[in-house]
Amino acid sequence: MKILKHLPCLLLLTALSGCISEFNANLPASDEDILIVEGDIVANTNSEFSLSKSFPLSVDQLPADYNNITATVVLTGSDGYRSEPASKVSAGKYQIAVGELKSDVAYGIEIEYNGAKYSSVPATPLVTPSIDNLTWKQPIPKEAVAIHLSTQGDPDKFQYYMWNYIEDWEITADYYTHCFYNPTTGQIYQERPNPVYYCWKKYSSQKILIATTESQRENRITNHPLYKIDPSNDRMSVLYSVLVKQRALSKEAYNYYQNLQKQNESMGGLFTPQPSEVQGNIRCNTDPSRKVIGFVGVLKNITEKRIFITSAEITRPFIYRTCREYDDDFFSEMQISSFADRYSAGFAPVGMDAIEFWTQLKCVDCQADGGSKKKPAFWPNDHQ
Repeated sequence: MKILKHLPCLLLLTALSGCISEFNANLPASDEDILIVEGDIVANTNSEFSLSKSFPLSVDQLPADYNNITATVVLTGSDGYRSEPASKVSAGKYQIAVGELKSDVAYGIEIEYNGAKYSSVPATPLVTPSIDNLTWKQPIPKEAVAIHLSTQGDPDKFQYYMWNYIEDWEITADYYTHCFYNPTTGQIYQERPNPVYYCWKKYSSQKILIATTESQRENRITNHPLYKIDPSNDRMSVLYSVLVKQRALSKEAYNYYQNLQKQNESMGGLFTPQPSEVQGNIRCNTDPSRKVIGFVGVLKNITEKRIFITSAEITRPFIYRTCREYDDDFFSEMQISSFADRYSAGFAPVGMDAIEFWTQLKCVDCQADGGSKKKPAFWPNDHQ
């Protein structure tokens, strides 16, 4: 039995890191390079499609060529429309400028790759309803902060939904300083205000988040739980923001992502969906027996909503500081004498008008703690 690694998270969110799921697949060796296609046709956007290949579990890490895909991708319509070929924007990623989509026209994509032709099943565009409310609550002090969503669609029929979200949050260094060490000149210099005290971090969701109103009396979703945040996480340290994006799904798309969701949770369990069950709506026209994984939806729009949460609005547990203050005696005992040696060992000075002590670089420079000085354009405060 072959055990293959596929990339369902890449299918969903085009996000790679930490997002490989495993499942048992009784497939011939020739099926190890299954084409994986991800992307939606969305009106009035530059729609991006990601192409990659599956690879065997025996590979210890992402193969260098897993997304080394050279292909031709075209948008087609049942009215005879055919777009110009998509532009390749990076490895395995192709972009098509999509204009207005007609409600009575079925759209799909065609792919030519490695001598074969593929196409998605044409579909008329779905309309995504707006997000009515995006809220948060912390039911128990110092415990998880839960994000909830409410939405409603056409009252005469049930609907299927998918969500993904982008988090942005502000962090600070543990210590504020005006004293800095220049490793090039070997000198201590002062800079006001501190240029590396405030930073920002970003994260894109990787889990499959779907729901349906099929079992509801009304086409309404109320206070649906999306995810939770540990209040001790640095997301909650200063100011946190999340942008949730909502898209409508067809029943076929919902079933496809539900199968992927079960596969991710099962991780190779007895009832894990096999590739034949999660192939989606893409077929190989030149060789119908060739397997393809992916689903291409067609949408009139994607709706979104953003909220902010400040650290003052929640309660946080006691945060144990890992940063320490080190004086000259410490460095003498460590036989680290010069400023250059201290800096090379990962330490930095702290002080307002003169050095008061030294600490780890990550404690005084938020960039060394994974932060970025690229402040989001929508950020509401004036921190720099």
